Amino acid sequence: DLAELNDLYPAVPDEENAALLYVAASELVRLEDDDIERLPYFGIPDERELGPPMSMEMRARIASFLDRNAEAYKLLHEAASYPRSRYPVELRDGHYADMPYLARARNNARLLGIESLYRSDLGDVEGTVKALIASFGIGRSLADEPVYISSLVRSGIDGISVAALNDAVEHLSMEDSHLIRLSEAIETSRRTPALADIFAVELCMHYAEVKKWGSTDIDNWKDEEDPIAVFLYSELPWLGKTWLVAKNLTGAHLYSRKRFLNVSADIMSHSTLSHLDAYEYYSTSTYDSWLESDIEFLFGMVSGVWPLIIQSIQSSEARLSVAQTALAVERFRLSEGRLPYELLELVPAFLDGIPPDPFTGTPLIYMQTDDGYRVYSVGRNFVDEDGNGYGSGERHLGDDIGFER
Repeated sequence: DLAELNDLYPAVPDEENAALLYVAASELVRLEDDDIERLPYFGIPDERELGPPMSMEMRARIASFLDRNAEAYKLLHEAASYPRSRYPVELRDGHYADMPYLARARNNARLLGIESLYRSDLGDVEGTVKALIASFGIGRSLADEPVYISSLVRSGIDGISVAALNDAVEHLSMEDSHLIRLSEAIETSRRTPALADIFAVELCMHYAEVKKWGSTDIDNWKDEEDPIAVFLYSELPWLGKTWLVAKNLTGAHLYSRKRFLNVSADIMSHSTLSHLDAYEYYSTSTYDSWLESDIEFLFGMVSGVWPLIIQSIQSSEARLSVAQTALAVERFRLSEGRLPYELLELVPAFLDGIPPDPFTGTPLIYMQTDDGYRVYSVGRNFVDEDGNGYGSGERHLGDDIGFER
């Protein structure tokens, strides 16, 4: 039940809790009217001035922004040293749980992306590395939150962090020690809740709604969308309660609750599969067409929303894997004075093994280009588009998730 949900999201002592620092930092951020439109990572992508050399106007604007938000940045960097997080959310509230910190977490990642870009433009390698490490820490802070919307936001945050890393690697000459620190930061960010935990939370929240449909408590019905219940309770409360009691005596809601639990048991039996197998199962699963209207939404959620949750988790894994592999390529280049001909050359000195593409289970793809290289995953459409897509190549030509140098 809802009272047990918080046990799936472990408590963390305040003095060890990075989430509290991230929340405090977000409350200190001061944005002026034109910041959203005119600063990198906030503005429209096609209008960003990303990467050195930066215009003097943009450099001055970012310097002013960093100075104005110095206290917030201090907390963001401090939080990166805390390995554990637990955001202030009451999962007991089910679907009504208030989670404003998710949007703020994404903004915190944007702030660190701006700092990384600025430090990179100045040639400040150490400052850039620290900003990037702090950025990956924000994604890590959501690693234990077993709520699907958190996984979606986490994927976006990782995208911001990897984009900032790609820009820094492209424009700075880093030493091996810098690349190792960045790779370690990525490694600590790879943890994510198990599908079983995320799906159990979703089912628990929905089951609370199913139970409420069978309640005769006026407080459970007066704000609901059932037009009959709303009308009766607003005009004739005694008749409304009598109507619900009579409806429950037929056993309709008890039967719906039993059906919900039986279907949920079947759904959860597949939640420990690999992401690849789970995606195939949930995206193709079917149930009897005569599902009761009270729980037919369950099928739509499983076949529609859950595959998207899985792919969001896969996207985060892909972004982190391609970034970590690209850092290994950079370390090889420093060591050998050339690019590797294939990723196998990175094993075991720079990688324990070639990371698999989360969308195919086969190794990530590496290709040399006229100017450098690309490391990429085929992405959500499962099609190899030569690295064109997010982070590498031409965005409009594909859906791959990559890193380009």
